Amino acid sequence: YRNPEMPSETLRKRHFPFCTICLILGAFVCHLCVLIGNLKTASAMQELGYSSKGWSRVGLGIAESLEKELDYKMHEVSMQLLNSLSHISIVQDAMELAISIIGNEADDAVSNATELLQRRDPEALALLQHGGDDPFRALVPVVSSAVHSVMGSLQDKVAHLLHELLELLKPALKQVAEWLNRFGDTIQTSVETFSVTLDRVQKIFDQLMQQLNGHGDNAELLLNETISLFNVDNTGDVGVEDLQTVADLYSITALKGEKAEELVKKYDTSGDMELQYEEMEELIIDDSVPDLMSVVLRTYARRMSEVAGTVKAARSRDEVTLAVSQYLGLVCAKNLTRASWVADAMGNGSLPIEFTTSLFAQMCLDNDDPNQLTSADIGKIMVQLLYELHPGHALQALDLMANTTFWVSEGFDAKEQPSCVRTFMEWIADAKMSTTPPPSSSHSLPKPGAGNKMYIEMLAAHGHTSNDKEALLAMPATAQRLAQEGVTLFLLEEQRTRRKERERLFSSHSSQLLLTHLLGGMAPGDAQKPSSTRKAVGAGQRAKPETLQFASWLAANASIRADDYQKECFDYSSQSSSSLDSFATQIKAMVSRVEGFLNVMMKYSTPAAIDRLEKQVEDFTEHAISDVLKVVEDRVMYQLNQSMPKVEGAVKHAAHEAGEKLGTMIGNALAAPMGKALQEPIEEVVVKLADDSP
Repeated sequence: YRNPEMPSETLRKRHFPFCTICLILGAFVCHLCVLIGNLKTASAMQELGYSSKGWSRVGLGIAESLEKELDYKMHEVSMQLLNSLSHISIVQDAMELAISIIGNEADDAVSNATELLQRRDPEALALLQHGGDDPFRALVPVVSSAVHSVMGSLQDKVAHLLHELLELLKPALKQVAEWLNRFGDTIQTSVETFSVTLDRVQKIFDQLMQQLNGHGDNAELLLNETISLFNVDNTGDVGVEDLQTVADLYSITALKGEKAEELVKKYDTSGDMELQYEEMEELIIDDSVPDLMSVVLRTYARRMSEVAGTVKAARSRDEVTLAVSQYLGLVCAKNLTRASWVADAMGNGSLPIEFTTSLFAQMCLDNDDPNQLTSADIGKIMVQLLYELHPGHALQALDLMANTTFWVSEGFDAKEQPSCVRTFMEWIADAKMSTTPPPSSSHSLPKPGAGNKMYIEMLAAHGHTSNDKEALLAMPATAQRLAQEGVTLFLLEEQRTRRKERERLFSSHSSQLLLTHLLGGMAPGDAQKPSSTRKAVGAGQRAKPETLQFASWLAANASIRADDYQKECFDYSSQSSSSLDSFATQIKAMVSRVEGFLNVMMKYSTPAAIDRLEKQVEDFTEHAISDVLKVVEDRVMYQLNQSMPKVEGAVKHAAHEAGEKLGTMIGNALAAPMGKALQEPIEEVVVKLADDSP
């Protein structure tokens, strides 16, 4: 046996550690590869950052161009066209007046034909007295001359107004013509192709960032922001209908069908088929609905950003009220605090009462809009908030809304007023029954207009008895009936005024004949009242400065909040957009709208179309006199043929008077010394003429 204390021969022999060295070298190489890979990845990420920054600048450049260039130009063109509409009404009134004056002058000239003829054309008077082939035609140039003298100044006035209209239209038409060249099919295709490329790049960035970062740790913050969006009916809890509505509003296919009910049953621990906050915390992390919160909040943020742009770009009455109404629809779907701020601004006197009334009118018209992000009644919520803060201002808005003259002046359709007044009255009645306004508010109550005194005073009362509630419940129907009567009276008064104006303008036979031959019997002012032009001008009136400033504040607030929501969604999902978001789709929609507008205006905006329009105006002004005189001549001949005996008698009477005057003058002349000296020569001439006469 070998002594264990003595080392073996193998142990005493030295060996080179190939394995260890190989392991070390392998580890070193691996770490080196990892280092190189990390460096390359870092470099790639840096380049990706540069690329992302470049693409973002491109997107921001497009947005800035659309905002500062296209939007400004579009507004400028809209205002020019709107001013042209206003001027068209002036031209129409001038044409009606011209036809009226010319017709009246023609009738006056015909009725005084003999006097005119005697004063202007003695030879024609002799022709009428002694006969001829067509003795009455001698009156035509006399009457035409009288009409021509009047028509000259009228033609100059109408021509001047028409040229002013052309000068108003030309800048807008030339701008549209420029757009036709710039936004041709090639440019539109290029923009759409570029937007698709930009969309693909964004999706690549999103996938890369999601793989690198994964989900963030701000789930609770995101839930706090989105819980109100899931609570569509504003009841406080989230039910099956809420989830189904969210699926429709935000296009979440994973929640459609029976999935919503399945999720509620799965996470409803209380058994009431309503999900509280703690139960929603479990639902949002369900694997069957990935990124549910970020999709909902990002869609909400995108719509808020769109509304912010709309509010910021709004300048006219209808644009501002529509944009603010959309803003309130978004705000009331999520945060009533900001809605209360808006309600306070509407009632504290900082905004015109006309704007407040028009805004509530727009809410009434949008009451059934299916695109609202909440099933709650936005108008009812805003009236409730306004009535709690400023009840007198709410009643003043109601009184003004019931005024048909104001309603039409704002560009609204008179037929829609009664239903809107009823809806607004229902909102105020509900607010009245659920609110006890402070006693001091009675000092700010409005003086009601005619027809509104009954329900305005009843709303101003503070009683809450059962009789008061019954009266309040009956008031919306009463308000609608009174508003309908007001609309009927307004339209009848408009018709009566127009009828009296027409009778005054076209009272003569010649003016009616001119109207029939030149305009087909329909005067420009005979269009349905209120006319579409009047509605467009009323709706397009520029908003007041304080209203525009208020709109700019709302736009800034909405834009900031939209950016915050987008950042929170990115921190949570590591994505800048959802699968349903498409920049290309938005660009295509914008291009389609611009293309539709250009297609409508193409008929009038090309250089050839502008020249044709100018030629039409020139032809009208050049041929207007000849067309009118032709009608007047026909009228004169007809009138003379109808009154031939009367004219003959008038001519003979005029000739007899002229002869008597001439004989008296000759007798007086012969009685003078010079006349006595010429008496014998004159007698010889007269005898000779008498012998020569047949």
